[in-house]
Amino acid sequence: MYETASIPKRIETDRFILRTYEDHDIRVVHEVVNDNTTHLNQWITWAKDLPITLEQQSSLILKWRDHFTKGTDFIYGIFDRTSGEYLGSTGLHMRQGKGILEIGYWVRKDRQGQGIANEVVLKMEELAFHQLHAEKIEIRCEDTNLPSARVAARAGYHHEYTYTTLERNDIGTRKKLMVWIKFREE
Repeated sequence: MYETASIPKRIETDRFILRTYEDHDIRVVHEVVNDNTTHLNQWITWAKDLPITLEQQSSLILKWRDHFTKGTDFIYGIFDRTSGEYLGSTGLHMRQGKGILEIGYWVRKDRQGQGIANEVVLKMEELAFHQLHAEKIEIRCEDTNLPSARVAARAGYHHEYTYTTLERNDIGTRKKLMVWIKFREE
């Protein structure tokens, strides 16, 4: 757990605002997530539960805020700085052990290829190393998710290893996850 008093609920990059979710975000997040079900299902494990109801989306947002308050997970929405458009989500996750944070992210299909994930990853890295004092950051993606692998490589992460999961893809083959890493001293 992290002490959250100094963890910002709103972070700005040159083009985006990363902020914790608010009640007024529920409808737009629900709409965008459900509209991107097929896109997200290709790469993200939790997307197998999509589409979800508005009530389920509301419960998720409440859960994310609770985790943020408790210092156990830090989930942010990605919003266009000029228009306010909801673009996707990012987070720092503590699931890999003490001193290690994992950056997760997704960007809506119609805004892919615009450098959003690259800019967001660098800002989340800054938060992880400088405010949360992580020693190591990981980015994990399926070995077939070449756009995410390129994001990790462009941000200076090193491919450490690939492992086979228990999950199977649509054709019955076990999924393989790439693990990209960066240490604080890098």
